[in-house]
Amino acid sequence: VGVLKDLTPESEYDWRRNFSKRKTNEERKKDRVSSIETAYSAGEIDGKCSIADIAEYLGVTEKTVRNRLKEHGNFWIEDGECGLKSKQ
Repeated sequence: VGVLKDLTPESEYDWRRNFSKRKTNEERKKDRVSSIETAYSAGEIDGKCSIADIAEYLGVTEKTVRNRLKEHGNFWIEDGECGLKSKQ
């Protein structure tokens, strides 16, 4: 009934066009580091912040927050709380 003539043939669709828009691993890591720092500064009280608060702020699980804090490297984690390591 003419429905198929509206479809685009596969030869005209280039599935590779989106690869230029994808972020590199370095860009994704920068984004994660930046988001952890922002979330920490938003919830930080007396040098500490709850991991649950950061998880809620970012909309991720607490396990994800712990992994991102470890990836960052400048945070300590203890009893559901985290804070910046002191520079000595």
